[in-house]
Amino acid sequence: ELKKQEGKQFAVDGVPKALPALQRAARLQQKAGAPAMSWEQLQATLYEMEGKMESNHRHDQISSDETLHQLYGDALFALVAFGRGLELNAEDALREACDRFMHASRTAEGNGVVE
Repeated sequence: ELKKQEGKQFAVDGVPKALPALQRAARLQQKAGAPAMSWEQLQATLYEMEGKMESNHRHDQISSDETLHQLYGDALFALVAFGRGLELNAEDALREACDRFMHASRTAEGNGVVE
């Protein structure tokens, strides 16, 4: 009853839109009671998305940036669910990947590999 008074009818209504997107995805999944994904489920989901992209491309329907945008978002959402199953924090994992990329990029540039 208190939730309805605050304008929150559903469990996911309490998740702030202002959260970083990866953190928001994890919180939405938790609030909705969505199960984490296994490796097999993640592979199946990504395979299905790949099939949709190939089908759209074959039929010249992929001209819509919105379609690509949605598929990309769905893939990220699935990866967050997979990470939750491993008790991984998507924000931390991506932040660390960015740090590794920066280090590798600086090293390559320092060695004259990149101009």
